[in-house]
Amino acid sequence: MWNEPTSDRLAKIPPLYGTENIPFDDKIIFLYFFIPGKDMSLEDAFRSLPRTEGRHRFVLLNYSFHWYIAEYDGDDLFYGFANLGDPQMAEWGYISFAELRDPGPHGIHVICDTLWTPKKFSDILQPPETKPKSHTQVAVQKLPNCEFCKDSSMPAVYDGKTFFGPWCYMCEAHFRQFGIGLGLGKGQKLVLTQKKPEWSR
Repeated sequence: MWNEPTSDRLAKIPPLYGTENIPFDDKIIFLYFFIPGKDMSLEDAFRSLPRTEGRHRFVLLNYSFHWYIAEYDGDDLFYGFANLGDPQMAEWGYISFAELRDPGPHGIHVICDTLWTPKKFSDILQPPETKPKSHTQVAVQKLPNCEFCKDSSMPAVYDGKTFFGPWCYMCEAHFRQFGIGLGLGKGQKLVLTQKKPEWSR
């Protein structure tokens, strides 16, 4: 990894589950890691490349990889948003710090953006093709109850497939624990709407 984050930067990241009650769009992204690709501008691709590495051969992948970090367990596990070259499959999930640091057999280094300043996820400028697709959320008149919570009054905010098969209504915590992500065949975020159905008067 180039520009491995300092202990001071890591210390500012909330712990795992520390932002679980904050909507995804409002979560603060404290760190940004990426692998440059040909789909990025040269300015963005090389903005945080260390000058000491300038003599080394640098190959751009066909598609860039991006990791936006919102939580950290203080050891090896991040929680954040990952786009691994396919915007339609981009999703929130757990990210291994050790795997980000490992260049692997092909020597591909992840870069930590040293110019990054913490900001809301919704404020991150993304090209149109990386914006969430409509199939990742659905508008509902009323939130159903989470099917896992013992407290039957806990509202669900996701309708998704679980890693053991069946689809369920899940709250934020149980979606993290049992959900497999958002998108076609995975799940949708439930969004309350005040709009009345067309048949109502």
